[in-house]
Amino acid sequence: MGDRSNSTDSLLGSQFRDPSLFRLAITHRSFCNEHELDATQSYERLEFLGDAVLELAISDRLYGLFPHDDEGELTKSRSSLVRDEVLARVARRLGLGDLIRVGRGFEDSGGREQASVLAAVLEATIAAIYLDKGMEAAREFIDTHMASELAGIIQGGPLPENPKSRLQEFLQGQGQTAPQYRQVHREGPDHSPIFTMEAVVDGEVVGTGRGGSKSEAERDAAAAALQSLEGV
Repeated sequence: MGDRSNSTDSLLGSQFRDPSLFRLAITHRSFCNEHELDATQSYERLEFLGDAVLELAISDRLYGLFPHDDEGELTKSRSSLVRDEVLARVARRLGLGDLIRVGRGFEDSGGREQASVLAAVLEATIAAIYLDKGMEAAREFIDTHMASELAGIIQGGPLPENPKSRLQEFLQGQGQTAPQYRQVHREGPDHSPIFTMEAVVDGEVVGTGRGGSKSEAERDAAAAALQSLEGV
């Protein structure tokens, strides 16, 4: 089904003074297209605002936690926390994936599980909380639901880098050439495509990934390659 959420009483929705904000935060553009709604009725505008709210909250938290880190170190820590892969993991813990309102075609292609979509919905939800209850409520939400990620930063420094960078470093350490990425498939409508990319080393496919953008699919392919190569 394109809409698995029966009402905004589910999960976070019941906590909103204005439940329509949460409904907006979980509405994908494909749902709007299928139901002849304006694109502004999707989460995209909220995502824009939520990205800024999240970055401010994380920046403020890191600034207080690490008084001796310089700008570069703080930036690296923040970047590792606001990556799509990390935000998607938080969204999955919250069960947001099951609540996203998507079009049937996007549903059938597995779009609701894309890291970029889950991350966007989390950011939109943060914006909805900010608009509904203010900055302190948004900060509390971020602190609560990203507590394990923040703890990881405190205990061990920035979270692991982009899998593409890690794969390149791994291969260099093995004396091999840098990986190349090639598109092998594209499906879905123009507004919500799904790409399949391969990571190739010396003509051999070492990993395959899928995502809502080429870069996301490349990261997924690199992660698959790392799992295979490091396992060996």
